[in-house]
Amino acid sequence: MHKIRYRIRTLSPILLSTQSGDMNMTATLDYIPGSALLGVFAGKYIQAKNLGDNAHENPDFYNWFLNSRVIFCNAYPCKETEHRTENYLPVPLSIQTKKNDETSADDLLKKPSDPKKQIKTINGYCDIAGDTIQKLAPSKSLNFHHARPDRIKGHSGVEGQIFNYESIDPDQLFEGEIIGDEKTLQEFVGLVDNKFPIRLGRSKTAQYGRAELEILSGAPEELEVKDHLDDEIYLTFLSSVILYNENGFPNTSLADFKRYLAKALEIDSDRIQVDGVFKKPVEIENFISTWRLKRPSEAAFQAGSCFSIKITGWNDSIESKLIELQKEGIGERRGEGFGRIILNWQMKDSYTVKESKEKKRDTEKPDGKKPALTAKIFKDVIKENWRKMIEGKALKEYKEFSKNENNSPTNALLGRLEMMLKSAAGDMEQFLGKMLKLRKTAREKLEACRGKDKGKDVTLLDFIEDGNPDFQQAFNQESALGKMGENIEYNPSTDTIFCNELYQLYWLTFFRMIRKSKKEGANE
Repeated sequence: MHKIRYRIRTLSPILLSTQSGDMNMTATLDYIPGSALLGVFAGKYIQAKNLGDNAHENPDFYNWFLNSRVIFCNAYPCKETEHRTENYLPVPLSIQTKKNDETSADDLLKKPSDPKKQIKTINGYCDIAGDTIQKLAPSKSLNFHHARPDRIKGHSGVEGQIFNYESIDPDQLFEGEIIGDEKTLQEFVGLVDNKFPIRLGRSKTAQYGRAELEILSGAPEELEVKDHLDDEIYLTFLSSVILYNENGFPNTSLADFKRYLAKALEIDSDRIQVDGVFKKPVEIENFISTWRLKRPSEAAFQAGSCFSIKITGWNDSIESKLIELQKEGIGERRGEGFGRIILNWQMKDSYTVKESKEKKRDTEKPDGKKPALTAKIFKDVIKENWRKMIEGKALKEYKEFSKNENNSPTNALLGRLEMMLKSAAGDMEQFLGKMLKLRKTAREKLEACRGKDKGKDVTLLDFIEDGNPDFQQAFNQESALGKMGENIEYNPSTDTIFCNELYQLYWLTFFRMIRKSKKEGANE
């Protein structure tokens, strides 16, 4: 099989939507999916051949774009240096760093972790050269828009309601491959110019989606993969992998993975021994423009999932089929870039980790006074994000004081604390003054409830009366929100009314969650 290399440069923010836990947030992928490239080239072919709505009846169109005879691989971040172009791929999930030292990493498929040390996966993409990992994360931004419940009006129907778009920043490079037989790729190259503009993702008619695609290969190139294999291999997914179980439903079980691998190698699955597994599930969902609908989501293995495999009865036929498997991929929807694998990519026990940073483009602030509406939108965004963070802080910290139900404050006491907090309008000094007037029995009940704060044992009474000092220190001017506030000359830590609102939100959430946990415990 052969390949054509292509490169995409983003010219405007790109929004390739993916699932997000926030209903007011549309997140983006940080790579260009093969399915998007398939759509671009399918459109070019339809236009060049004037096929219209009957494109599927054309044999070449059917084979190239519908029958996976041509594979459109994902485009991952790349970086131009003085001497070469560095290409980055999803980081294997087995390679993890120590939580407090991100400069070194171990491959846990080869070197078991020390249970006493905390570890974490490496986000983004990497280039592995010997015992060095160079990592790179594409630059992304948040874009804030007024929500429009009624699109006919053309403006926000709810005062102050903000909808967030995450997008890939402009002027970034991504590289990928188009794989097929040499003759097909030669015909394919002749369809398009070496460089041409494309549109990607959502909101293409607005300010998003402009990019430029360049064909880097003047002619189809031989597809090179790892060879000289033996019976012990390390298999890593370079893209998401979709596998179906025996009933035709997407599944991420190890049994189905072994079944697909055994079928590709034409051996019994009993001969495949998986000694190590690092895998994560992911939901695959994309938009089909012809249907004008989203395709039903499918469960898949996340890119970077990897396996340590030993095959009994090793022979030349198995080695040959494994080499071909790296070219053809594994699983379903391979024409859209799913199912790409690599063998024996990470071969060291330990690595030195280096970070590759893109040079930030210099931007200038526009002259003139900031519009009042812009300042208001920024201020609303800052406040809403702080509300979510403070609420999340309470949802995390209440658990330390609800582990022992027998020592929890009574519902009556929790209700009284809530009333005191509301009557003080979130003013910390007023609330703590009311706390001093609590009866001795109530204070003793708060002292009996114990938890941890910064790793130290504390009573709930002390935790409340200390005023949770980290709350005030949470306003970080170096954060993205802090810099946004600096641009509009707004610092939430000096906004007394807002600080009181957050103080009240924190403790109301804290007390209500303790009450909820008591109720759930009683129902068990």
